[in-house]
Amino acid sequence: NNISFLSEKIGNLINLNKLALNSNLINNIPIEFGNLINLKFLLLSNNNINKIPIELKNLTKLESFLIYKNNIKITP
Repeated sequence: NNISFLSEKIGNLINLNKLALNSNLINNIPIEFGNLINLKFLLLSNNNINKIPIELKNLTKLESFLIYKNNIKITP
């Protein structure tokens, strides 16, 4: 895949429970991800992400968060 940008509008998908965006060109996780309160599975491995936003702490139902093979330099 070649997804490189995620709109902040993704935060409007509050009923989303699985999001697989692994193996893309994403380098930024929008802070609006914190609104995805029903998310159980978040797959972001093999991208260019360098920062994990603190807002992900709101994802209390999250069971699986895969983010390996990125360039993480900043964590909450």
